[in-house]
Amino acid sequence: MKDALIAGLISGIISPLMLSLIQHKVIWKRQKTLEIKYSIFNDAIRALSQLSTDALDLALQSQKPTSNGLTPTIHFRPETTELIEKSRGLVMAFF
Repeated sequence: MKDALIAGLISGIISPLMLSLIQHKVIWKRQKTLEIKYSIFNDAIRALSQLSTDALDLALQSQKPTSNGLTPTIHFRPETTELIEKSRGLVMAFF
């Protein structure tokens, strides 16, 4: 009877606790890291596609701003520049 009680306690209480701890430490943390890296990769790809779209947009390039007599070679929308800088920082941090 004592052995059955100990086996039941181990299989019913201790095993699920150990399994959940192992899942948290090994599986879920690794999965969360991969999900973060995947979203950063998608943002970087989106930034590159916006960069090429802005560079090839004739309407945008015909309205280049001028500052102190200097005109940029290629003009980008502020959203594109912001996304590029954000992606650059995150890629440097995580990869």
